[in-house]
Order: sequence, then structure tokens, then C-alpha cells
Amino acid sequence: MTVRTLRPIKKDMKIPPKIAERIGCTPDYIRKINRGVRRPGLQMAKKIVVASDGEITLYDLRPDLAELSLLGRVKRE
Repeated sequence: MTVRTLRPIKKDMKIPPKIAERIGCTPDYIRKINRGVRRPGLQMAKKIVVASDGEITLYDLRPDLAELSLLGRVKRE
């Protein structure tokens, strides 16, 4: 079994750990996303995009899912 390393978030696009409380996850989970250890699911990625006021796009978090949203932006639900 091979272990695949995920792409870390770009340096200038790091998710601030303070967003964790606002979106209902732990700061450790955010750190793992930033380092490329974890990849957020679609719903969590949407929460991050909304909490960052669009500074972090769906494409930054999940380029494989970005085509589901126009230009990598997610509407507020």
C-alpha cells in the first residue's frame, strides 16, 4: 500500500487556526489541512471558504472539486 501525500496549502493561503472555532472543528485539523496531511470534505471546504470571506477558495482547498463551483467561489448557504 502506498501513502499519498496531499498538496499543502500555499504559504500565502494558510488557513488561520482561529477559523476552527467558527466552523466547528479543531485547530489541529486546520493545521493538518495547511500541511497537506488532511484534505477537507466538500462541506468543510465550503465552511472554510465562507469563514475566510473568500480569501481562501475552493480551488485552494480542493482543486479536484473546484469545477463544482463557479470560478472556485462558494455561495453562502
